[in-house]
Amino acid sequence: MTSHVPTSLHGFCDASSHTYAAVIYIRTSCFDDSIRFTLLTARTKVAPLKAATISRLELSPALLLAETLQNVRDAMGLVDVPCYLWSDSAIVLYWLKKNPTTLKPFICNRVRRIQELTSPTRWHHIRSAQNPADCACRGITPEELLVHPLWWLGPKEKFIIYSINNDTLLSKDESEVIVSETRNTNKIITRLLRTIAIILRWLRRRRHLRKPVIVTQELDDALYTILSLEQEEHFSDEIRHLKSRSSLVSSSRILPLNPYLDENQILQVGGRIHKAELANDQRFSIILSKSTPLVKLLLQQAHKVTLHGGTQLMLAAHQGGLWEAAVKSAKHHLTRCVGTQVSWYSQLQTLTVKIEACLNTRPITPLYVDPEDKLALTPGDFLIRSPLLAVPEPDIQQIPSNRLKHWQWIRQLH
Repeated sequence: MTSHVPTSLHGFCDASSHTYAAVIYIRTSCFDDSIRFTLLTARTKVAPLKAATISRLELSPALLLAETLQNVRDAMGLVDVPCYLWSDSAIVLYWLKKNPTTLKPFICNRVRRIQELTSPTRWHHIRSAQNPADCACRGITPEELLVHPLWWLGPKEKFIIYSINNDTLLSKDESEVIVSETRNTNKIITRLLRTIAIILRWLRRRRHLRKPVIVTQELDDALYTILSLEQEEHFSDEIRHLKSRSSLVSSSRILPLNPYLDENQILQVGGRIHKAELANDQRFSIILSKSTPLVKLLLQQAHKVTLHGGTQLMLAAHQGGLWEAAVKSAKHHLTRCVGTQVSWYSQLQTLTVKIEACLNTRPITPLYVDPEDKLALTPGDFLIRSPLLAVPEPDIQQIPSNRLKHWQWIRQLH
């Protein structure tokens, strides 16, 4: 093969209720700007006798194509040659872009293997009428095969669409298939906890494995075991320092959380929120690394338990977010007004009261455009039945600072 001739590999796959096939072509651009597809290899297999849906059958030729393409590239030394893979199944293309763990076992195993061999971005959609693999899986007579242009020459260039965004719209029936083949992660985390609870029961007592009821304490112990293993994997150094009662290193990513180990040796958040009048699990949140499989399972479980609720409903408590936001606003005004200046306690107290009045005068209802309309509601209306900064104060910007009283000097800062 001439190295300076633009070359690419194109693979096609398709399935029927009896067979499935994978076909690979070499596409070359000639010197006269013409495009040529040359049949390189093809493989067919008999569909399994066990009844399966067409969508599942379409996944088998996709795996066959991925494996065949890998063998061809290795055998011919075409590892660096670009490749394009084509399927007429929109459901298969959707599965190949998903995380395999979210799919049922049959689909999960095949999708994972295909993703190991090929990149999901290499897969594109092609119409069934232009799919050469359709000739092999649907059946064709020898006489027709000898003169069949689609099989020997591949699809015409005008029917091949190289789309960066290879998303294909799914019909209602296809969407229902997607939902039916998605793994129920809520049941997975429950089953995982029950399995670990039984294992822990056997490790402790070496008996009572057939006891039908798993009590709440056993499920809690199973959850603590999973959390402990997860934290040990991601925060082993921090746990070691805390167990030895030494300080965390400054480079620790959880140092701002003021972490500590509870009685179950679970890493939790410390800090000022421990003084809040909340339950323990709300005041001391468990620390987990983000985007891990366990975190995703727990979030998905919370999402389903709350009937697909939003973030606030899934969290139940706001974890001190409301008063932390107020503290942030107060600190913002303090730093803008005082900066690096040194103030007396009485001066700082005066400024703090002023900032408190500012924050309690902010509207908590929409502002009205019409000046004749009613005023917006503020926190001050609940405190003294009127805004705290209702009366404007005289301007003192032009008075020298050495002639100002303490309370006037504090006013001049802002």
